[in-house]
Amino acid sequence: MPYFKISTPPAHANKNTASCADLIEYLEKENVGKDLEDQEHFFSHDQDIIFSDEAQNKIDNNVKGLKKNETKFYELSLSFSQKELEHLSNIAKNPTEERELIQKHVRDVMDNYANHFNRTLGDRQLNGNDLVYFAKIEKQRRYHPQTKNPELKKIYKQNYQTKAKIRIAKQNGKKSLQSDLEKQLIKNKDGRIIEPGQLKDGNNTHVHIIVAEKIKASP
Repeated sequence: MPYFKISTPPAHANKNTASCADLIEYLEKENVGKDLEDQEHFFSHDQDIIFSDEAQNKIDNNVKGLKKNETKFYELSLSFSQKELEHLSNIAKNPTEERELIQKHVRDVMDNYANHFNRTLGDRQLNGNDLVYFAKIEKQRRYHPQTKNPELKKIYKQNYQTKAKIRIAKQNGKKSLQSDLEKQLIKNKDGRIIEPGQLKDGNNTHVHIIVAEKIKASP
């Protein structure tokens, strides 16, 4: 089963008692420098493509009745294991179908999320369509600067110290030593030096979700 997490407070926003602009901006990071047709857009429970400004406006404007310092939105995330990602790649015929399968799963999760509020509208339980939420599929992950993984901390330290030695060797014109030290740097399978903020290797597909505190206003 994919890992579902509610970040409290939001991991990628200054606060969740005002606009979700910071979180929206963070989730647009993988679109920077890409043509419009190559960008990954938000989606909702009933729409496959939602642009970032529309997502922000709908979250920010769905606050009637909430006080200034009350929570306006939450940040959720859905992460898949490597086996789940491999299975997804095997059953999807192309990237479009893979995206559709992920969207369907997210919508099923949000139906379940709404249902667990144990709240009814008329004679029925809440479902995902009653929520104001926008999800975004991301493909990249980076090594976290404040990792709690002791092994990764050791790698950070070793690479930091090795890079410092490389700088000294370079300044002193010791090319042979510099070359030997560069071989000691620990890299991931994609050949990137493992250090805080660097991209991780492999398939890192996951989903971020912004969901408003309040359900949809009645028409």
